[in-house]
Amino acid sequence: MFLRILHKSFTRALKEKLLIMATIAFGASLASGMFNVALDVGDKMNREFKSYGANLAVTPKMDALPVDMDGLHLNPLGSKAYLQEDQLSGLKTIFWANNILGFTPYLETDGKMAGAKGMIPVVGTWFKKDMVLSDGNTFTTGVAEMKSWWNVIGAWPRETGDSQEVLVGKRVADRLHIQPGDSFDLQIHTAQGYRAHTLRASGVLDAGGNEDDTIYAPLVLVQSMLELPGKIGRAEVSALTVPDNELAERAGNDPSSLREKDFDDWYCTAFAGAIAYQIEESIPDALAKPIRQIADSEGAVLTKIRSMTIMISLAAVVSSALGITSLMNNKVQQRKQEIALMKALGGGDLAITAVFLGEALVSGLIGGCAGYGLGLLFAWFIGESVFGTEFEIKWLGLPLILLLSLVMTACGSFPAVRSIMRLDPIRALYGR
Repeated sequence: MFLRILHKSFTRALKEKLLIMATIAFGASLASGMFNVALDVGDKMNREFKSYGANLAVTPKMDALPVDMDGLHLNPLGSKAYLQEDQLSGLKTIFWANNILGFTPYLETDGKMAGAKGMIPVVGTWFKKDMVLSDGNTFTTGVAEMKSWWNVIGAWPRETGDSQEVLVGKRVADRLHIQPGDSFDLQIHTAQGYRAHTLRASGVLDAGGNEDDTIYAPLVLVQSMLELPGKIGRAEVSALTVPDNELAERAGNDPSSLREKDFDDWYCTAFAGAIAYQIEESIPDALAKPIRQIADSEGAVLTKIRSMTIMISLAAVVSSALGITSLMNNKVQQRKQEIALMKALGGGDLAITAVFLGEALVSGLIGGCAGYGLGLLFAWFIGESVFGTEFEIKWLGLPLILLLSLVMTACGSFPAVRSIMRLDPIRALYGR
């Protein structure tokens, strides 16, 4: 009987029902769009940040243990420590391997040229390296992938074993009048002293920073110059991370001090510190540390963006709830005599309220479904126009948005429900 009454009641005054559905769909669409953006914005923003530099630094563990005696800096091994180049493949075997977006090694020395004042930094690195992983997939990395702001006038150096091609920083090229394609002699500082090498500038690097004062060469070339085959001095890693919380801060001091459950939670969350810890596990002789200037900035920006999406969603929900309140109150006023007649015939407040609330909740479900679909279009538009990436549908949001729509409808209908319960049938039937 109740369902028949609800059906008859719902099919009447469709214009009012459509207005309620549209109001709910408005709030649900913004909440749905913001929900999908908030779930996806972390990865998208992280990928945007990774185009501006690495957020993890990997160095030899013994290089991090300096000894100072009377102002003299000593390395504990008596010579510089190095990592093995082939150890970097272990970065794609850690728990958070899929979060490692790129990495590149560096091997550094100095050089001097006739007509140049002071020493010129010379850095060996990967420009574009194709690695075959253990699962058979190919992973492309290197500075060309990680430093998208680098502007190369000319061409990237070839990284073959016999290549003598290098990138010359813009300020170095301007001082020494080097153009792409020019050859020049460079004295390289090695453990046995300075050795002369003839190099060719395949391109000029305009990066706008200290890179413009540097000569970049293929890693294999610098290893050959320094007679350090397979050695690297340090590496930079770009990884997708999440903002640190209280647990990450405690783990940053000493992960071994965490309780077993806390350690598992920290280890299985993509904190910068947790990924650094796993890198040290995969490369035993390495010390991995987050680059705090970048990692902390990422966390702060992501937190603010998520807070903004929550505030927008709350504003949309409150606005929709107020709209539903107005529509439902108007509906009760229009059907006041009908409600009074139902009460006069013995209808209880609960039964009468259930009919009106049932209409509203059905409208809420329909409006919530429509709003979720509109929210997906909204999130897709943001993904395409702001981030330039494809949007992934988060189906987890559908039941949450439907639940939110029902709660929003129930809250907006509460004043109307109170009016129904307080309605005096005698006064209403007499038109008072």
